[in-house]
Amino acid sequence: GVRISGGTPDGAAGEAGLLAGDVLLNYNGEPIVDMQSYSNFLRQSAPGDKVSIEVLRVDEKFSIEVILKAR
Repeated sequence: GVRISGGTPDGAAGEAGLLAGDVLLNYNGEPIVDMQSYSNFLRQSAPGDKVSIEVLRVDEKFSIEVILKAR
């Protein structure tokens, strides 16, 4: 997974409720192995796409839907 270090409140992660320290585990059901695999998933997607992200926060796993924004 990839740990979020921070972000902007008006970015896609902030709007989805992700917090610094959350670990992103899966992207549309595919495992996020490292930062490179996460970057690859983002490059294959477009702004406005809705994706499902599995998140680990402390000891709790949950899934959220995120609408991607342009970077």
